[in-house]
Amino acid sequence: MTQTLDDKNSVNKFVCSASDDERLDVLRKDGKLTLTDAQKQAVLTKGRVIVSAAAGSGKTSTMVKRIILMIAEGYSLRNMLVLVYNVAAADELKERLHGELFDRACSEVGEARERFSKELDDLPFCHICTIHSFCNSLLRDNFDKLGLSPTFEVLDEQAHAAYMNEALENVFSAYSEEGDDAFMDVVEIFSQARKEDNLKANIIKLHDMIDIQPDKKQFFDNVNSCYKFASIGKSENIYDDESDDELDDDFDEDDDFIDIWDEDEFADGEFGKIFENYYKSFFEDALKKFEEIAEMISGTVLSKHIEAVQIAIELCQEMLASADFNGMLSVAYDTEKPSLKGGSTKRSDYEKTWAAITKFYNDELFDIVKEMCELKEIWDDSENKFAQNALYVYKLLEITSRFDNELARLKKENNVLSFEDLQHLAVSLLKDYPSLGRVYDAVFVDEYQDVNPTQEFIIQKLIKGECFMVGDVKQSIYGFRLADPKIFLARQERYKNGGGTAIDFNRNFRSARKILAFVNGVFNAVMTEKTADVDYKNTAAFEIDGMPDDGRVEVHLFTDKKAERVDAQGLYDITDHVQAEEGVKAAISEGKFIAREIKSLVGRAKTDDGKYIGYGDIAILFRSRTTGAQQIIEVLRSEGIPVDESVFGKSESRPERELISMLRVLDNPRQDIPLAGFMLSFFGGYSEDELAFIAAQDGECLYDKVRGLSCEADNEDENVRLLAGKIRATLSMLDTYRIKASFKNVSELMSGIISDFCYDAYLTREGEAEVYGLKAFVASASSQSDISLGKFLDGYSEGEDSRISAGGGERVHISTFHGFKGLEIPITFVADTAVGFNYKSASADLVALGKGYIGLKYFDFKKKLKYDTASRLAVAKLYKQ
Repeated sequence: MTQTLDDKNSVNKFVCSASDDERLDVLRKDGKLTLTDAQKQAVLTKGRVIVSAAAGSGKTSTMVKRIILMIAEGYSLRNMLVLVYNVAAADELKERLHGELFDRACSEVGEARERFSKELDDLPFCHICTIHSFCNSLLRDNFDKLGLSPTFEVLDEQAHAAYMNEALENVFSAYSEEGDDAFMDVVEIFSQARKEDNLKANIIKLHDMIDIQPDKKQFFDNVNSCYKFASIGKSENIYDDESDDELDDDFDEDDDFIDIWDEDEFADGEFGKIFENYYKSFFEDALKKFEEIAEMISGTVLSKHIEAVQIAIELCQEMLASADFNGMLSVAYDTEKPSLKGGSTKRSDYEKTWAAITKFYNDELFDIVKEMCELKEIWDDSENKFAQNALYVYKLLEITSRFDNELARLKKENNVLSFEDLQHLAVSLLKDYPSLGRVYDAVFVDEYQDVNPTQEFIIQKLIKGECFMVGDVKQSIYGFRLADPKIFLARQERYKNGGGTAIDFNRNFRSARKILAFVNGVFNAVMTEKTADVDYKNTAAFEIDGMPDDGRVEVHLFTDKKAERVDAQGLYDITDHVQAEEGVKAAISEGKFIAREIKSLVGRAKTDDGKYIGYGDIAILFRSRTTGAQQIIEVLRSEGIPVDESVFGKSESRPERELISMLRVLDNPRQDIPLAGFMLSFFGGYSEDELAFIAAQDGECLYDKVRGLSCEADNEDENVRLLAGKIRATLSMLDTYRIKASFKNVSELMSGIISDFCYDAYLTREGEAEVYGLKAFVASASSQSDISLGKFLDGYSEGEDSRISAGGGERVHISTFHGFKGLEIPITFVADTAVGFNYKSASADLVALGKGYIGLKYFDFKKKLKYDTASRLAVAKLYKQ
């Protein structure tokens, strides 16, 4: 395209007058352009666009093409902001843009060539970064507006955890000195084996949950809404100051806990609504299912089943007609389960099948009824328990608030910020100075399904014109970091209703047809709006029409013992496909099966390009690092299968941590945590007693104390003289490597350290996996050979996702789904899938969710026992939904 674009007015005239085909000319190579209709729409549509991009659907290439087209039509990279999830994604995007811009600069003529050449030169200075990096830059450019020191440091996760622990210790000590009885009660409730770790973990959980809210007042308003029927009065009225007794086990009406209590009002409260919505949803689905069953068994000999189905239908209807949750509980309490025993023994295969189906759903229905009857007993006894819940929920929030203030004080004192601080200070800055956010002509956000409420607030403040969001709620994997995929769904719904343009990418370009068909078959059944907020079958299923009929999926199930068979002909029996060896645990049996399959493939089968399959063409993916996963890996090793665990064990890799601690000291020795970690590591060689002695010396930071002791060569104490000599040797060694760091790239520097210290030989004695994991990590740094040590460490601090793992070579890749996201491999084993979902958080003493839902068990101080409460069960229901 050689259209002259003198200014924005001419750009607008050209865009308005040009056809879509003419606008796409700039993207064609050799006269060709391969885009699906959905991708064309995403590239061409002006304004606000959100793309739901399924796995392997070409979202990154589409984003790059949209940026290139916008540049051709007058936009500048300097005036665009592209937010990606990690440093690796930013580097990949820059690399792709570099290639596209270079091609255009070479192929275009006239002003178009000049335009693309200029953008190519500007690429190193463009705003393609993580949201944390963006916030960091924003704060450093505007530190004076927030009263910040311009030299603030950003803590990595390890260092921030140390600050959090110190803040908790300070807060707990202050409460103890104050003699706060309610605090001591909370300690008793949450202590395990006389340790406060459980209480600390719950305070941090609440803190993190509150910390991601851009409007914390709304969070506390919602807490008050949940507990408005338990007004607890002033804390001094709760205790008898003279006797200093603990809180009474029973609350009397004369106590100043409950100003208002009405069972019907409680049922209409937030917790009652949670239960009502949950059970009504269940009975709506059950009614439809039993109406279908009634039609299928009408006219059969299954008289008892027909009668039971009619009872089930009437029960569902009565439940749905109840005025409130109290009414539903009463219906459950008055309902008896019908017997399905006996009846005609002369049944056809069809009747036997439907008899089994009826029994299955009838059992499920009355399991819920039984659950509601048990809940009714808890509900009827809620008054006193609910008052205690309110007291200690508010005390926990008070502790959390004091912890937050103390943590902020410690960080301010040391001029450091966490990643979360960067976001919250950016929120404050954009609230007070909105013009700072309205500087970009276009905003792009990748992995939009994994943003949290604070990040969404920042993004909203940055959009003034063009915006392009891309993500996929089906791939949301950062719930543990409090990401909220509902943010994506809410924007998608707004755009569908006229606020912008919503586009679906459902064509996969990575996987074979039969694999995609298998995924569709599973997700069509299990991924619905009720279960996952996604109507997969109608809106998100992979498009597979016209694809080659290739690929293969096999399902093999393993169990410790044979499951009981359903005595009904015609039903699919999953145990027919269960493979187990007598006396052998399922994980070991599964490991042996995988090993046999790998051996049958390597050197025998071929990939699509005709090459024989090697170990490096195979991956084994696990949901998590369970015991079963470890057993499978051990079996593979014992069978002689070479494995690469560098990704799988990354978060637990001690060698990597030790090496990074030394690099951090080389970059900046005035960081106490990395310096202490280095000194205690293999490379430092100091004992805990030596470090404790050094830490007790005078000095502003650990490094000053170290240098101070290095001058004690003439000290009268021989032990001090020896330690001083050891410190001088350490400082000299660090100076040597600091010089090497000035002219070597990071990979060469790490390789040299490992070689000089014979660290790989040392690790060999601790296990082969440690050696290969470290080598893979060092190899991954070779792809970043052009960056400084400081920049490498900054990228490392973004989180483990930002680090690029080296390939396993001729080794089978072992990884979690998380660690392997976005990578391609010819043959994949999905292992250890029999592990159930982790609902541990939903069964904990304290269950908390965003927007102020907090539930707590009741504690009997005399008996030292805990009992479930309506509040905890209600929030647990939300947790599992």
